[in-house]
Amino acid sequence: MSTRISGLASGMDIDTLVANLMKTERIPFDKKKQQKQILQWQRDTYKELNSKLLDFRNNKLSAFKMEKTLAAKKATVSGDTTAVTATATGGAANGSYTIKVDTLAVAASKFSGDIRDTANGSSFDPSKTLSSQNENLSGDVGSSSVAIKINGTSVTIDPTTDSLNDVISRINKTTNVIAFYDSAQGKISFTAKNTGATNGTEKNEEYITFEGSFLTDVLQVSATNSTSDSVKGSAAELQINGMSTTRDSNTFTINGTTITLNGKNTAASTVTVGTDADAIVESVKSFISSYNELLSTLTSKITEKRYRDYTPLTDEQKKEMEEDDIKLWEEKAKSGLMKNDTILSELVSNMRMTISSFVETGSSKYKTLSSIGITTGTYSENGKLYLDETKLKEAIEADPEAVAAMFNSKGDASGNNAGIAERLYAQTFKAMGSISEKAGTSKYGDISSLNEDSLMGKQLTQMDKEIDRWTDRLTDRETMYYTKFTAMETAINNYNSQSAYLTNAFSS
Repeated sequence: MSTRISGLASGMDIDTLVANLMKTERIPFDKKKQQKQILQWQRDTYKELNSKLLDFRNNKLSAFKMEKTLAAKKATVSGDTTAVTATATGGAANGSYTIKVDTLAVAASKFSGDIRDTANGSSFDPSKTLSSQNENLSGDVGSSSVAIKINGTSVTIDPTTDSLNDVISRINKTTNVIAFYDSAQGKISFTAKNTGATNGTEKNEEYITFEGSFLTDVLQVSATNSTSDSVKGSAAELQINGMSTTRDSNTFTINGTTITLNGKNTAASTVTVGTDADAIVESVKSFISSYNELLSTLTSKITEKRYRDYTPLTDEQKKEMEEDDIKLWEEKAKSGLMKNDTILSELVSNMRMTISSFVETGSSKYKTLSSIGITTGTYSENGKLYLDETKLKEAIEADPEAVAAMFNSKGDASGNNAGIAERLYAQTFKAMGSISEKAGTSKYGDISSLNEDSLMGKQLTQMDKEIDRWTDRLTDRETMYYTKFTAMETAINNYNSQSAYLTNAFSS
């Protein structure tokens, strides 16, 4: 690089002259950087839209493809509404069950005697090691590890490191029994986690089973069961539609309906299971809201006005502008970059065609969305959906299977005549694939990274190479200008020196 000198000899502002000359030289370079910026903005938009498509496909369409979403059921209880409660899953069979509760299921339980020594028991600390508390206990804990069994599950105890709290915590974690120590009584309570005859090694006994001398000698658990310290597990006794039966648990399921017994009833409780039209309507409303939001976003991008006079700002231009002005300028510059985009336009067209298409639902009456109360607005609203809730609810109550098929029907073996959600799912997946090929975003969900082998990725790589070449070229041009002006300044200096010499020579 040449040595830069000031314009003292010529009186010219060399730096300003070179800067002005370089402005013209930089025009192609700045245009290339602007083209790159536009491409990056477009790629960012694709990435943003890909994220919205992924969310719509995974969080809305996936749910609507599932039968349970549009097969919501509800269970209502009449008669004695406190003794029995019920909830129905989407697969519950419609019908009624009359339930008379005679007795509730009971969990087996047992409590120990006072584990504390009669003389020193008040000093017992359940948080300290059993060995350190030996003199405060009624039995000798020993110094070696021992094993006990509760309902057939083994629990190891090391008196030198375990406190009573540790032992109880281990029992609660590893066995099907919940235990706690009552410091006021000095006793340990054991209660089965499950009601009914679900105890013992085979999980079919009425009483909790205990094995191990540590239980009887130290924890003071009686080897026998009596009404004074033990409660046996028993099943609930009830009548369902007049049939006497039992259940080990107070909560059980019949044909997809979960029934919970809360107490003995004096009058029978009737559980009625039917289609939950309100829940289905809410699901459809949520779907329509998400569909309209996505459609609006896509439509706004492909119809957005393009301001061609607002090109991306160069670094020099940004230096001369305020931050707010830069923001407003770039909003205009970004506007319309996706106008008439083929991928987005095709998706919007497919979405609108799908919404208005026929679906073979097995019903002669309900074959289109409009027949169940879902219609599009005016032409200017670009396919926005509206819902007539009354009409939809009537269709659900009249033929819930047809309404569900409208959205989640799988169609024939080739996928033809599939439901609305199935078709939209396939269309969004196709669009995401096209975006992936063009912009490098993932069509499977990972949108955090970009594939540089995509069309835009390759274009950006090529632009970077061209920008690097232009950077080198501009450096060379700037060096050339300074070299010429340096030569000019040198020549003027030489001329001035010769002129001064001659003037001095003649004047003398």
